Amino acid sequence: MDNAIENAEDSDDECPTKQAKNMSFQTAFSNLKKSEFFTDLPASKPETSTAISSSRTSTVLVSPKQKGNPLLKFITNVLWEYSDIVPDYVMGKTTCALFLSIRYHQLNPDYIHERLKLLGNAYNLRVLLVQIDVPEPHHALKHLTRISILADLTIMLAWNAEDAGKIIETYKIYENKPPDNIMERSETAPYQKVIIIY
Repeated sequence: MDNAIENAEDSDDECPTKQAKNMSFQTAFSNLKKSEFFTDLPASKPETSTAISSSRTSTVLVSPKQKGNPLLKFITNVLWEYSDIVPDYVMGKTTCALFLSIRYHQLNPDYIHERLKLLGNAYNLRVLLVQIDVPEPHHALKHLTRISILADLTIMLAWNAEDAGKIIETYKIYENKPPDNIMERSETAPYQKVIIIY
């Protein structure tokens, strides 16, 4: 073993071209700062981004505008906290939700347009969570569906606060899950098909 180490040291001594390359590289770049072509880069400024900090990725972020919303008491399987965010809920790094009740939409039809302008294209998956709280929601749903298609929103319907809370919760729980759970299974054996049906 000692002979191998001595041979390796001898081989480094025997290779002056390798040492010359290392030295020439070091000297070439050590003088770079002294040359007329070198300019210091400006000090980097902290970047503003819509990405969520890593310490908060395990919680659902809730806008302070949602204080008092009954759906919050039904988010029980994941943690949530208030945060100064543009959407109503942030369920992941690239997933957000805007909450809208049909009744509020009928009273303030421009509200959702203003919220979408503020949101911009900040998130990849943008959910419009609509709570059905009127007896005849068909006309409003038709209007909101059109808005969702044009604004690249996924529309989710909830019939009460509990449903709405569970939808938010489910998006957070499935944030990092593979799509295998929702993909169609193509089983060829007849007994496997029977098991899937039941």
